Amino acid sequence: MKLCGLHEISICESRFGPGQTIAQILDNLRDKTLIVFSIATTGTDPSQKWTQLTQIAAVAIEANTGREIDSFYEVIELNLATLRKIDMEDEAKASRRWEEGNVSVREVLEIQGYDMELYDDELIDPDEADYGADEMNAVASFIGWIQSFKDAIIVSKNATYEIEHLEKATPISFPAPNVLDVKDFSAIYFEPMVRTLMMHGFKYANEMGERMWGSGKGNALVNMARALGVTGKKITTSRQYAILLSRIVASMLKFLHKHADLDEDEVYHTFSDRAARTREMERTVQGQPIPSEF
Repeated sequence: MKLCGLHEISICESRFGPGQTIAQILDNLRDKTLIVFSIATTGTDPSQKWTQLTQIAAVAIEANTGREIDSFYEVIELNLATLRKIDMEDEAKASRRWEEGNVSVREVLEIQGYDMELYDDELIDPDEADYGADEMNAVASFIGWIQSFKDAIIVSKNATYEIEHLEKATPISFPAPNVLDVKDFSAIYFEPMVRTLMMHGFKYANEMGERMWGSGKGNALVNMARALGVTGKKITTSRQYAILLSRIVASMLKFLHKHADLDEDEVYHTFSDRAARTREMERTVQGQPIPSEF
């Protein structure tokens, strides 16, 4: 089968859902390989024909130690639909029909590091061009790389969205692995632990909490990285993002290991949002979406 619905995997079948204790989660992760991945695209809606994958990046780490084992990175050739979209947007700008404030596909790709001059010089003939194969082959290579690891666990910040893009790009099917969604994992286990330690007066937990929630502003992932002492350069590519996310995951697991003996009931009840998030996740299994906080 192809990659099935993420939340069916992560909640119903996975060993990392909200019904597990922290100790059980850490035990289930023992000796596993975590595939922390990220993608870049030309748009947010995978159902649109001009939305394509542009980059796939992943870092394989040991769950026990956080040590990097291997990495994967593919920059994908732009397909015909994307190139046509760029031409349409360029024409709209030239004729002043472009709505001020909109971000064009060209601008998105330039941020991602594409040299658009290479594409501007190409003559596109729809009867001769075959740009789609590169996207499909990149995903096939990624799938093959994942399958080279025994008992791999997929880790992503927004797994539902990213897996939808992977599914669109290739007809290749393979058994769905366990999936660990970082935003849900953080809301259910990591954040309640931090809040519990804050209530107990741990100074470093107060500092972590201030970095994560103090300003009430900024990117949640960046704030989490700051709280965990993880640093990184400005993120413009999926490779940089995957590296940052792998370091966040490794630091988060190290933090949970350090405090795994904290009373589980206390951690659960000191953060009411954890119970609320659990109910939201359970409703998602019944077809209702989870509101995103990231």
